[in-house]
Amino acid sequence: MEIVNKLLNVTVTKDRVEADRILTKYPDRVPIIVTKNIQSKNTPDIDKHKFLAPLDLTMGQFMFVIRKRIKLHPNVGLFIFVNNAVVCNTELIGSVYYNSHDRDDGFLHVVYSCENVFG
Repeated sequence: MEIVNKLLNVTVTKDRVEADRILTKYPDRVPIIVTKNIQSKNTPDIDKHKFLAPLDLTMGQFMFVIRKRIKLHPNVGLFIFVNNAVVCNTELIGSVYYNSHDRDDGFLHVVYSCENVFG
């Protein structure tokens, strides 16, 4: 058990160093990790998991970026979650990051899920 804890601490420390480096180099951007909801069976995988988003980008604009990356058909709805809650499309990524980023690793963790909503 002690070995597992040490491995987890190394990973968190490595991610924290990476997030701090990014925030120092790009003060007008925030680091984001995007993952698929594992319980969503019809959701396609994304080809890129780490993003660097401008502070003034809205969550709706970021959702559009995710839609393009997973090549989602227009009749499929995309939902994004931060801390297991749906985020308003008009909210700025900077404020979402400030309120909801992971204090341990410095990244904003976004989970996406798809649902056929138009037919």
